[in-house]
Amino acid sequence: MIAAGLLLIQSGTTSLQTTDDAVRIQLFVFTLGALLLVRGSVPMVRDRRWSARACRATGCVVDHVYLGGQRQPAAAPLVEFDAGGAHVRFVGTAGGRDRPPLGAPVTVLYDPADPGGARLADPKRAPSWWLIVGLVAVVAGIAGI
Repeated sequence: MIAAGLLLIQSGTTSLQTTDDAVRIQLFVFTLGALLLVRGSVPMVRDRRWSARACRATGCVVDHVYLGGQRQPAAAPLVEFDAGGAHVRFVGTAGGRDRPPLGAPVTVLYDPADPGGARLADPKRAPSWWLIVGLVAVVAGIAGI
C-alpha cells in the first residue's frame, strides 16, 4: 500500500490528489505505529502489574540448563527456593552475559497461588522491539517522512 501510494505521488497526478495520497500514507504510518505501540506496551504493563503483586523470596542457583532451539544454545539458571513450606525448582530466563554463577543467591518473584510459575526479578529488562518500531513509525507519521 505504501509503495502504491509512493508511485501515485511520483506519477504526476494532480497536486490535490498527490496531497491526499501523502496524507493517507502519513495516516497509515501513524496508525501502524500506534498499533505497534499498543502491541508492545500491553505485555509490559501486564508484566509490571504481575511483578508488583508477586511475593519476593531469595533463591539459589543450583545448576545451568542449556536450552536448544536457538542458533547458539543459551544457558538458563536452574533456581530453587522455598515458598510457604513448599520447595520450588524452576528454570529462569536464558541468555545474556550476566548469568549468575552456581550457588549465587537470586531474587525470585512468585505468585503464592502458583509458586511453580516463578520468575527471576530482572530490573534490567529492555524495552520491546514492538515499542521501539512503533515509536519510530508514530514519529515518522507525525513528521510526514
